[in-house]
Amino acid sequence: MENNTDNGAHSFTEAAQFIDEKPKSEPKFYIQNRDAGFMGNAIVFWRKECKGYTVNLDNSEIFSEEEAAKICRGNPSKNKAWPVEYIDNNKGIQRIVDSQYIFSENIKTF
Repeated sequence: MENNTDNGAHSFTEAAQFIDEKPKSEPKFYIQNRDAGFMGNAIVFWRKECKGYTVNLDNSEIFSEEEAAKICRGNPSKNKAWPVEYIDNNKGIQRIVDSQYIFSENIKTF
């Protein structure tokens, strides 16, 4: 009978390396349609499935960086890419984006 002492346990150092190897998520973006203007102070974003526009973030499409770049490069004066992480973590956001609480230097320029 073979004596196998390896029970699959790893040292803390070995385990830590697996934690550090988690893939980082790709940045995601909401696309603002500047031509649509504002609804009050709320920014107008592309609606899910690109079916019009909305001020409600719950109804807004979320784009990959590649998709956002393609859209914004096609019409840079009209379309602006806002990082989802920035918008979703902004204390002034109430699922409808009030323009007085966000700053244009956070727009991703392509």
